[in-house]
Amino acid sequence: MKDETTLEMTHKKKEIRALRIYVRTGVYTINEVREKLGEPKVDHPDADTLLVLTEKAGWLHLDNTPVTVRVP
Repeated sequence: MKDETTLEMTHKKKEIRALRIYVRTGVYTINEVREKLGEPKVDHPDADTLLVLTEKAGWLHLDNTPVTVRVP
């Protein structure tokens, strides 16, 4: 029989896996997921935008325009 800590960890892993899928498929924004996890928001314009992750084009906005990441 699994103890309570193990069950909580299993549930948390399943939740994180589901949230990862929701971000990659445009169900939730990055900041919506961070809020659900109790983490601070990311200060990036695309963090509050629904995005989808594709194999060939990478991250896209829902209108198929690519996400541009500014690297300092």
